[in-house]
Amino acid sequence: MYIDPHVHLRDWDEAYKETITHGLYVADIAGYTAVFDVGNTKPPVLMRDDVTRRFEIAKNANSPVKYGVYMILTKDRKQIGDAVETCKEFYPWVALKLFAGDSTNNYGVVGYEDQGLIFKWLNEFGFNGIMMIHCEKQEHFRYAWDPQNPITHAYARPWESEMESVKDEIRLAKDTGFLGHIHIGHTSVPESVYLVNEVKSQGVNISCGVTPHHLVFDMDKLRGEDGISYKMNPPLRPRSMVNELMQCLRDGLIDIIETDHA
Repeated sequence: MYIDPHVHLRDWDEAYKETITHGLYVADIAGYTAVFDVGNTKPPVLMRDDVTRRFEIAKNANSPVKYGVYMILTKDRKQIGDAVETCKEFYPWVALKLFAGDSTNNYGVVGYEDQGLIFKWLNEFGFNGIMMIHCEKQEHFRYAWDPQNPITHAYARPWESEMESVKDEIRLAKDTGFLGHIHIGHTSVPESVYLVNEVKSQGVNISCGVTPHHLVFDMDKLRGEDGISYKMNPPLRPRSMVNELMQCLRDGLIDIIETDHA
């Protein structure tokens, strides 16, 4: 079984980017058994009805590839409760996604205290499933982005922002005795991988994934004529980090390769 636990099949208002039907077609060709689609869509996947609408599209696609979806977490306790119940109802095909920093469509819960409340409420609702986290700490972002000079994206969202966010989520998981499983998506910094493996050995229920592009490309790609095509969150990193990340993969420190297909 080959699972891609991190894709963005957009659809709805952003069908011009990608659709569930086409994404499942591509996944089938690539040999995947299942994909899990992140719901930072327009509109976002927040409630049970949003999930069932996505499932209906996937069903009508008549694809052999199984379809799962992540519901986006907000600062609304009632929404979180509905999401937990939906996860339980459709287990294992629904999971949760926390954006610890804003990314596409800006559904981030960026405050540390607010993130702590989410961990606390998830425990209160008895959530013991998977929560994928996009780790970028916004207080480390810099006002450097210039669309005419794509390399500035790597400076605007520096590697420290990912590492410090990973530290935050690990601290919250420990402090709250989090009942679920944390997955740190698209790790781009070797130090993030080391942090995950350190606490994993201490019994924290955590894993990390890495994308092919973060394993292969470095930030110099942003300097070329088509540099804007290499803009992503988190950004591409220096070659030294890319090489070290690849060594982490060789050493068995990375749990899964996820495409982040969008």
